[in-house]
Amino acid sequence: MAFRLKGNNIEITRGDTGTLRFVPNNYEFIYGDILYFTVKRDSDDEEYLFQKKITSFIDNEAVIIIKPEDTSSLEYDTYFYDIQIDTVDGTVNTVIEKSKFKVKEEIT
Repeated sequence: MAFRLKGNNIEITRGDTGTLRFVPNNYEFIYGDILYFTVKRDSDDEEYLFQKKITSFIDNEAVIIIKPEDTSSLEYDTYFYDIQIDTVDGTVNTVIEKSKFKVKEEIT
């Protein structure tokens, strides 16, 4: 398994594909909402390592796909991510606060 979730902490083998399905508590996505999945070396970095912007939701679920190219150039290390929802009415909500994103060694 290339992708592992421990609480809110994520582990992924470098260069593998991972799929995270996210359903918010107490909120229904509507057309125009945007979910951001952002990975940084640390929270105070200005630049992110990669970011996923999700604008399409089915059955109130956001599907976040981490592609091989997202992690293939990263060092084996622990980084950090969060998930933010920007609603169509302008509200910004961080729904998963700073959590670990660990890139593990690959052999092949």
